Amino acid sequence: MGTALAQAVPVILSPVISRIYLPAHLGLAGIFLSLTNIFGPVSNGKYDLAIHLPKKDKDSIQLTMVGICFSAIFCLLLFCIIAIFNVQISSILQSPEMQYWLFFVPASAFFIGCFEMLMQISTRF
Repeated sequence: MGTALAQAVPVILSPVISRIYLPAHLGLAGIFLSLTNIFGPVSNGKYDLAIHLPKKDKDSIQLTMVGICFSAIFCLLLFCIIAIFNVQISSILQSPEMQYWLFFVPASAFFIGCFEMLMQISTRF
C-alpha cells in the first residue's frame, strides 16, 4: 500500500509541478539527482554493508567511523575535481547552468553516505 501511494503521489502532482517549474529547471534537478545518486551510495566505500558482521558492538562503531571518514575524504576529493574541471564537466553534461550546482554534489554525497552508515548502525542496535 505504501509503495503504491509513494508512486502515485508524483504522478498526481506532476501537472502542478510542471506549471510551477520550467522544463529546464526540472532537467537541472534531474541531472543533480542523478549525480548524487551515483556518488552518494559509494561515498562511504560501502562500509555500511559490513556493520552487521562484527561480533562486538565496538567494532561496528569503529566501522561506522571509518565509513564516515572515508565519505569525508571521498567528497573532499570530489569537490577538488569539480573545482578544477567545473566547466569541462558541465560541458560534458551539456548543461552550462549546471556548473553552479556541481559544487553541491559533494555535500549531498557526503550526507547520503553518512545517512547510510547511521541507518545501518541504528539497525544493528
